[in-house]
Amino acid sequence: MKKKMVSVSILGASDKLEAVRLLNGTSCDFIHIDVMDGEFVANKAFSMSLVRKINRITEKRMDVHLMVRDVEMYVKRLTGMNIGYVTFHIEAVRDRDIGGIIGCIRDMGYGVGISIKPDTDIGVLKGIIDIVDMVLVMSVEPGKGGQEFMIESVARIKEIRKMRRDVIISVDGGINDMTSFLVDTDMVVVGSYITSSSDYEERIERVR
Repeated sequence: MKKKMVSVSILGASDKLEAVRLLNGTSCDFIHIDVMDGEFVANKAFSMSLVRKINRITEKRMDVHLMVRDVEMYVKRLTGMNIGYVTFHIEAVRDRDIGGIIGCIRDMGYGVGISIKPDTDIGVLKGIIDIVDMVLVMSVEPGKGGQEFMIESVARIKEIRKMRRDVIISVDGGINDMTSFLVDTDMVVVGSYITSSSDYEERIERVR
């Protein structure tokens, strides 16, 4: 199986800025930032002031995951940052101008990702999967870290791969050195398995 890109979520890290400094010295591809507004998901996380602080010290590109209702407002606040991808949820924008949001992200020079929850029919990706760079498949219910991987995600990822062969597929939730190899993805988002370890690099290599 091909090696995967690794995006490390620092959501569960007790000292998020220190985790970023440690990740700067590793081979991880991205630092995953979970922005939560307390509306789209129950919890709140990563204020814009914290994202700006991370942006000042990170040597890795950020992989920003917007778990928010007002996607447009948050996107506009990400101007001029060291970001590889900005991903938003299809469930949050079904009644809005998705093409406009995608265009705004592209104009900022970032890759565009679309995310779907575990209980969302993958059929909603039709027509959208062709105009984004990445699909982020949630393999847990979004909103908090440390949940167990949902095995149903394996089949969902296979179906999404059939929809478009060249789109980047990422998976987020319950990923460790065992579950990473169950999924045919280009990227894995890994949190506590890495950030709770005393050796970040060793854990990163285990999930590739």
